Amino acid sequence: MMSRHSDSCLRLRDGRLLGYTEAGKPDGLPVLYFHGVPGSRRELHPLSDIADEMGLRLFVLERPGYGLSNLHPERRLLDWPADVEEFADRLGLSAFSVIGFSGGGPYALACVYSIPQRISAAVIVSSPAPYVAMEILPENLALFELARDDPQQATAMLNAMAATGDKLYDLMTCSMPEAEKRIMSTPAMATMYHQDMVESVLQGVEGLVQDMGLIAANWDFNLEGVVRPVHLWHGIDDGLIPLTMGQYLADKLPDCQAMFLAGQGHYLLFPKWREILVRLISEQKKSGG
Repeated sequence: MMSRHSDSCLRLRDGRLLGYTEAGKPDGLPVLYFHGVPGSRRELHPLSDIADEMGLRLFVLERPGYGLSNLHPERRLLDWPADVEEFADRLGLSAFSVIGFSGGGPYALACVYSIPQRISAAVIVSSPAPYVAMEILPENLALFELARDDPQQATAMLNAMAATGDKLYDLMTCSMPEAEKRIMSTPAMATMYHQDMVESVLQGVEGLVQDMGLIAANWDFNLEGVVRPVHLWHGIDDGLIPLTMGQYLADKLPDCQAMFLAGQGHYLLFPKWREILVRLISEQKKSGG
């Protein structure tokens, strides 16, 4: 059964639009999901209405420049928690959990750092760590470094390679390791991922370049300051975000419960979605959220 969801926009105080998708139970436990890079509000598990079944009210929020969300010039990682808190206030969510997948991981950590009083539970899956902490970076992350060091050149490269959703989808899927292709090439996953890529560059590639540059730059918060519990999931066979990054996060976060899964790659979020939500719900109820 395909997930039921609805697309919406919220106008923030500064006039920017924030796009999001809502799925699950209207009176369920609130969970805010932060998509990968690239990504959009369409990054939603496609195969079953798991959020509804598990009593969750799931929101997939688009960061600035993706999908329906306006660009936010000169933004920082720590500008995102302010957007999230305003979103939660407007939706009447006093507390909520966060899930950050891949490039959404640093943004989930920024929220736990900046607005810990609002966070019931936090999960990061296949998340990068600060690039500056890594002795060796894999070749596939070079474009992130280029976006940090020369955003104009990175924009030109992406415009040449992936100016449309179709081109971006082809670029992302052709470079996937075989283990990832097996997950993402099933009909339901392929349809979801194609829609996700189309929406991610709906306004062009500037939001993507900005996002990549921020993740590769010095983060504007310290991992040691993320004092709430964080559940970390990372595939040992992740061919996109190296295992060393997951291990670094697990070592530096003060209260981290890490799961490193053999035989799992970057997109473990999707085959492990139910297990991840079970763990999140347990933590959320423990905190009283």
